[in-house]
Amino acid sequence: MSSSKLLVVAIDFGTTYSGYAFSTISEKEKVYTYNWSKGITQTPKTPTSILFTPRRDFDSFGYEAEEKYARLSHNNENRNWYFFKRFKLTLHKNQERYKDGQSQQSLNERTTIPDCTNKQMLAIDVFSAGIQYLKEHLFSHFQERLPQLRKDDIHWVLTVPAIWDEPAKKFMRKSAEKAGIPGCQLTLALEPESAALYCQLGVSRSGLMPVQKGAKFLLLDCGGGTVDVTVHEVRHDGSLKEIHRASGGIWGGIKVDDAFEEYLFETFDDKYVSLKQDDIIDLNKKFESLKKRVDSEDKMYAIQLPVSLIQAAQPETLLAGKLKLSSVVVKRFFDQPIRNITKHVKEVLDSLRYHEIETIVLVGGFGESMLLQTELRKAFPRINIVTPLNPSSAVVEGAVEFGHCPEKIRFRMSPYTYGVSTAYEFIHRKHPKSKLLEINGKEYCKDIFDIHVTVDQLVETGSPISNETYVPLYPEQTVLSLRVVSSELKNPIFVDEKGCKTLGRFEITIPTASSGYRRVVNVKMIFSGTELNVEAKSEHSQRVYTSAFRFE
Repeated sequence: MSSSKLLVVAIDFGTTYSGYAFSTISEKEKVYTYNWSKGITQTPKTPTSILFTPRRDFDSFGYEAEEKYARLSHNNENRNWYFFKRFKLTLHKNQERYKDGQSQQSLNERTTIPDCTNKQMLAIDVFSAGIQYLKEHLFSHFQERLPQLRKDDIHWVLTVPAIWDEPAKKFMRKSAEKAGIPGCQLTLALEPESAALYCQLGVSRSGLMPVQKGAKFLLLDCGGGTVDVTVHEVRHDGSLKEIHRASGGIWGGIKVDDAFEEYLFETFDDKYVSLKQDDIIDLNKKFESLKKRVDSEDKMYAIQLPVSLIQAAQPETLLAGKLKLSSVVVKRFFDQPIRNITKHVKEVLDSLRYHEIETIVLVGGFGESMLLQTELRKAFPRINIVTPLNPSSAVVEGAVEFGHCPEKIRFRMSPYTYGVSTAYEFIHRKHPKSKLLEINGKEYCKDIFDIHVTVDQLVETGSPISNETYVPLYPEQTVLSLRVVSSELKNPIFVDEKGCKTLGRFEITIPTASSGYRRVVNVKMIFSGTELNVEAKSEHSQRVYTSAFRFE
């Protein structure tokens, strides 16, 4: 972070809930958050719900958006309005579809997403509107505490899941810039890394004793949508070194919601399908409250139903107008996500059998689930499983710390293999004929994946991890187009193999062969914090092209 910035503001733009936190450079340990009103209670986050007018203009965000859309729905006036909820997951789902070959197009600024009634809007308009709302909310509610603050005095931190790929991160950066946050004042922070930093701040801040130097711990971030797992070693200087690349999946609290919704559909069929949006929103709120009370004990639970469902329910299933739910039924809602989480954590721990992992730190909104905590302790009885004071605030408060001290995470494992698409001399009996390219009597093999960094390679933040040179194939060529690619494989051969993805392109101006000038282009790859930066330099002009290249 630039020392000229007086304030660090972190925005945790979550799948189900969002919020922000900040602190000044002079008192960085004093972190401020905003408590959102939910009826008579106060919560540190507000729902990640956005409402747009029929003309697609931003209307409201959070509890206010849900309440207004419920009123519109109740009066049958919601048809042309756009209401978005859980839309952050579309970035991960797009990533997965692209990986599986179900989608030919990666995420970009033309990507559209559906609202709750399947009306489409540009994804970047939806995301940027939410970020802009949180940004402006900070100014309007904390201006009196920071009267001399200028927008240039702020360094912004935006949190993202660790399992997201480069296009998804790039998309969030573009969304933040569209929301009015200058790129030079923005850092992306990985959610589990931020939580890990928060948990290392000591008892007075997180309620936890910091993990000792030389020790290793697993951070399990169970949010509303995604579950992220990272493993770190505490280095001698107190910084964190990643020893297992980030992993996880969509196993968060929404999977419990989905199971409950499926149960309602099986129980009430068409009556549930025909519910108005205001009844659905209200029912979701009530189930969210019930979820937090579920533990491992055998007991009876009850949830208030909309009138239409009460009328359709069997009398024996009701108690004072509420649907009775046995602990067996309720625990079944949690079964699949908890199984997925414990299975994945076991796989990670098994792969680290030569490392002594004594502690699992559990954070995130779903991490507050007593049932999840109980099942994890059953699955890993020899490991100390701890939760901080505020598991759901760990990410945003840790992101503030990351904004102040990004050097606290110095070493990371590369999540993918990265490289450049190029052409080599064609070797018969080695290269497939489909890759043969003839230029001026010479034979080349096209679509070669020229590796710069391999998956799981340990990389240091800010240090170049590769330096390769490329030359044009055609004598009169004046532009060298370099295609930056990634792969899930450790040693991909061609850029069109399964698991490979084009991240973007550089268009680099070069002299013609007849000019007599050198036509070499040097390419470096650098992990700058949580993002991959690519730098290309023409030896002739000495012009440097940076990773503000076009993402595809």
